[in-house]
Amino acid sequence: MKKYIFSIVMLYIFFTLSGCNLSNNEMSSHDPYLSISYTAYDDGLGPENGMTSSLLCYDINSKELTNVYQFSYTSQYPLGCLDMGNNDAYFTAESKTRENCDELFVCNLQTNEVRQLTDTFFAINYVLPSKNDIFIAAVKRKTLAIRPVMFDKRRDTLVYGNLEDDDTCIEFMSLSANGNGDIYASTYSNASRYEASERQNELGYWPIPDYSVVKFTGGDLAHPETIFVAQSHMVMSVSSNAQFILTKEIDDFSANTYKAYIYDIKNGVKTEIELVGAQTFGTLLLAPDGNGAYFIGTLKSDSEQRGVYFYDFSTELISTIALQETEGFINNMALIP
Repeated sequence: MKKYIFSIVMLYIFFTLSGCNLSNNEMSSHDPYLSISYTAYDDGLGPENGMTSSLLCYDINSKELTNVYQFSYTSQYPLGCLDMGNNDAYFTAESKTRENCDELFVCNLQTNEVRQLTDTFFAINYVLPSKNDIFIAAVKRKTLAIRPVMFDKRRDTLVYGNLEDDDTCIEFMSLSANGNGDIYASTYSNASRYEASERQNELGYWPIPDYSVVKFTGGDLAHPETIFVAQSHMVMSVSSNAQFILTKEIDDFSANTYKAYIYDIKNGVKTEIELVGAQTFGTLLLAPDGNGAYFIGTLKSDSEQRGVYFYDFSTELISTIALQETEGFINNMALIP
């Protein structure tokens, strides 16, 4: 679970913005936005004196970037997500009662009150707020699977999809970009990955097992619908606007080549696409209108400059949302419709 962060300094000092304005103004709750997280050493030198994660909000319509919230990084992986519609910031931190276990916390952005919401997890990989619920992918203590879980904000309760299934795991999870309440995810089998690892010495490479792209209609975690199976492909990112599904996949780790695909939900046709000008891309999120994609990565014109970018499918042009300095690190992002 642990993802390590190297060469991090005080990113909020050096964070470079291009093509947008930095503002502390409150966003409209109706505007879709990107929630972007980054982490920095508190003293700019090393982790001994603590690390701080910050949550940025990028308004997709106004192209305005806002530094909204900061919290101490104590979890296994720096993870958080803004809920601008409800003026809340959700983040993971080490449990107050159990060492080496991460739980979900929330800070009300108006009162600055912080509450611990859960007390049952070992690790949390995704946090996606919606109007009434929070959808997360997490590992419950004493289990193996990375499960989809819903936190009901009205009742302060957790709802699991299927606690009896300790084999199916979430690789990636995102909200439907059109705001219809659906959730898209890529999943894999723990047993299949273990079998692949067992065969690795024999074959000389790790044979990638099948991954599935599924939809939880209306956030119903108990009844996932399989959209398609990517045979011998690891689906590392998946997003949708209810018309198309955009994925990031790899079929050969030795080649270290990641590919992007567009899947037409109506006709079932899956097509590989090229992000012209992109050198690398990590998280890949389809825009609400389907005309482009947001990604964290680097460009061929400057392979050392990592940042958040937007790729326009029709013009094949890339615009810059935010750039990080070489010693900074952007952790992750989510699209909240």
